[in-house]
Amino acid sequence: MLLVFIIGISLSGAALANVLEQRAQFEVTAQAALLMQTMNSVREYNQAHITPLLTEKLETETPSDPPLTEELQTYIPSAPALPGKPETQILKDPALTEKLETQIPKDPSLTEKIETTPAFVPESVPTYAVREVFEKLRQHENYANFFYKDATLNPTNIRDKADEFETALIERFREEPDLKELSGFRTLPQGKVFYIAHPFAITDPNCLQCHTAPEMAPKSQITIYGSNNGFGWQLNDPITAQVVSVPAEAVFDSVNRSLFALMKILFSVFAVVILLINFLLKLTVIQRIKRIAGAAHAISTGEMSVDFKDNSQDEIGALAAAFGRMKSSLEISIEMLHQRKS
Repeated sequence: MLLVFIIGISLSGAALANVLEQRAQFEVTAQAALLMQTMNSVREYNQAHITPLLTEKLETETPSDPPLTEELQTYIPSAPALPGKPETQILKDPALTEKLETQIPKDPSLTEKIETTPAFVPESVPTYAVREVFEKLRQHENYANFFYKDATLNPTNIRDKADEFETALIERFREEPDLKELSGFRTLPQGKVFYIAHPFAITDPNCLQCHTAPEMAPKSQITIYGSNNGFGWQLNDPITAQVVSVPAEAVFDSVNRSLFALMKILFSVFAVVILLINFLLKLTVIQRIKRIAGAAHAISTGEMSVDFKDNSQDEIGALAAAFGRMKSSLEISIEMLHQRKS
């Protein structure tokens, strides 16, 4: 009985642990998948609605740089004849460029100033917007240990630089173009996390303006991020792994606590059941068999007055009745033997 108890507890514990672990993994996977989809939705919205607005704003609005405007006025006395032509379009409008070339002296400092005046707005970049939104989310204490990263081999912003683990993910996405997702567990300084990674590639040629070569990028982008990073990207080439990491230790610690509590309950239930079975077995089987065995032993020593008393209709009752008939047969045989001797 003890062996059955031990085996039952062990099998139940293993099955329960497996179920709870699968549930925990499903929970962290669902969290990671939800965050990944949310970030992609932010990216798509930003790219479809925010980026065009900011791009149009940058292309049509005059930068608030009074010194530059005043300096231009000194070189172009007929500036009023150029209505609706902001300084930011000087290098994009051939007519204005030609007019400037004839009216503005060769002043390198002024030329450089004109070229660098248009402001680079990071919010126009979907990746930047996604990262900032996620950082806002992480300010909530419940999400402080959640992480999102556009891990990139050659990023514009060095904070997006892929580490060794993330580089391996990107290389695998490159080697297996049909692979759309990788997931698993990894250990970070903050603890064990579950990650989901998706490949990301530039599919819009317009996005390559900032990532093909330094001379094609906005000058203020170069000023902010430099000219050594974030260039040489190719269309449809997986250069980034979108990685969402959710804390797994807390979930699995909770699972372990739940498993321990359930195992205590299970142990208690098993113990009560085993004790109850043992009591009933002793009462309904063992004691009755002992009585039959005791009566058989007494009869074997000549105490024929002993009787097999068990009126139950179960198997043990049938056994007692059979022993009773055997005793009666034995008594008849003994009596016949005595009669022959006499």
